[in-house]
Amino acid sequence: EMLRNFEYSKIIEVDQEKGPITSLEMALDHAQENSIIRLKQGVYTCDKPITKPGITIEQRDKDTKVIIIGNTGPVINVKLFKG
Repeated sequence: EMLRNFEYSKIIEVDQEKGPITSLEMALDHAQENSIIRLKQGVYTCDKPITKPGITIEQRDKDTKVIIIGNTGPVINVKLFKG
């Protein structure tokens, strides 16, 4: 079976203005395996690679716009290692 049910370990909301988590990088620092990171409307950059499996990044509100841009190199860099 291709689909598996995951239990998410943590939901982290990113709000660039009100915090307490104000950036995608900060959210990745707080994330555990299988965490959901929800981004409030805005433009985000992310130089930090994703190193934990099962991370989901999504917009918090379906009727708002979230943009992730890359300064240099890939927009999102994933580095997972067998452990």
